[in-house]
Amino acid sequence: MNIIALVGSLRKDSINRKLLQVLTARAPSHIVVTEVNIDLPLFNADLDRASLYQVLFLQKSITESDGVLIVSPEYNRSFPGALKNALDWTDDVLSGKAVAVAGATEGSLGTALMQASLKQVLLHMNCKLFGSPEFQLGTFSKKIDSEGKIIDERTEKLVKSFWESFMKIM
Repeated sequence: MNIIALVGSLRKDSINRKLLQVLTARAPSHIVVTEVNIDLPLFNADLDRASLYQVLFLQKSITESDGVLIVSPEYNRSFPGALKNALDWTDDVLSGKAVAVAGATEGSLGTALMQASLKQVLLHMNCKLFGSPEFQLGTFSKKIDSEGKIIDERTEKLVKSFWESFMKIM
């Protein structure tokens, strides 16, 4: 199975990119997770999509995938603009796709508000989502070390449950 991953943060050293690496390393053996860059031109319906290689690549990657994994931080109680922009470019290819959402923060609350906001958009786009378990990882560095090793049992169980739930909607 082929899963396309979108990381909501454009930062090279994003903890959400690190979370994606942890999730990828613990994915079931029959799953290949590939991150696709979402640093795209701002959505403009007047632009010719056929001339925008980055947009075409993202759309083709999603179309050919079995599902999409979105791993994102929470910015101002919602999801980042770069992620919204990518969703606007791909709304016609996300319909009917299995989509999983995860997020991490160094704060204690995790990414609950971001996920609620993002899931509203994804439901409107007719994506297939699962409700539980929600992967909202707070205090990231206390649960995953600098080498990407999970250092608490609860997080290990959450990762396993997350993949099991994602597989059920695929």
